[in-house]
Amino acid sequence: MLNVRLRNLSTGPDLRYAFNEVGYQEFVKTELISCIKLHQRLIRCVEAINNLLYFPIFYYSASAVLLALAIILGPKTSASALRYGFIVMAAFSLILVFCILGQLLENEFEKVFVCGCNTAWYLWNTDNRTFLCLFLCKTQKELVLSSSGIVTINYQLLISVYHIVMVTQIRAKDLFQILSTAPLGVILLGVIGICATVGFCMLGQLVESESEKIFTSAYSTCWHLWNTENRKLLWLFLLKTQKNLVITCSDIITINHEFLIRLYRTLYSALMFQLHIYETL
Repeated sequence: MLNVRLRNLSTGPDLRYAFNEVGYQEFVKTELISCIKLHQRLIRCVEAINNLLYFPIFYYSASAVLLALAIILGPKTSASALRYGFIVMAAFSLILVFCILGQLLENEFEKVFVCGCNTAWYLWNTDNRTFLCLFLCKTQKELVLSSSGIVTINYQLLISVYHIVMVTQIRAKDLFQILSTAPLGVILLGVIGICATVGFCMLGQLVESESEKIFTSAYSTCWHLWNTENRKLLWLFLLKTQKNLVITCSDIITINHEFLIRLYRTLYSALMFQLHIYETL
């Protein structure tokens, strides 16, 4: 609905003379305000869904890890294989449904910015252009289904899940064999390091999430009822708050949940390298 209303602003009779038509400018202003209110409601709806998905995503991820360990290390019987097969099919179906919905949502919100840029804004007056600029400031950033920024639910998640499942299936027993031969002190030191890293990453993600909420809260105000001077002040504020505040290490490493994923990939690559050396000896 939002994209359709934005497309309607790029069509109309006698657009060449629309700049001087008061009725057309009032129509554009009314439609823009309606689009802004609808967009604000959609943002609040997506935020509510993401808040609901926060804990279930972690629970679902932990269940997937336990299921993978049970399949790899459990007894290999026909009954257990049938049971695990049904569980995997159900889990994959659930992931597929959520990923399709997340990708559709991401695609539609991406079209919002494109439709806003494709309007006949060059025929609008200054007031309407200000409305559009503030609207585009927020729509530059796509809305997605995610769990605190660590898992984005779209088609890319399907590829990641497939990659993790295939690699885990191939190398899990070898990794357990390497870890079983490692000294206990090294394992404890690694666990302590991981816990400390997780704590710092959670703190960094909290700062980034709260900073992002500042931008969303400012955009969610009734700024369409303000005068031109106040809207310009808000525009300058939004331009600055578009970039989230983050905790970094000398501007090299951003400490957040995404850093945990990169750290996991780095550790996994190091273990794979260690495994390759272990097999060649």
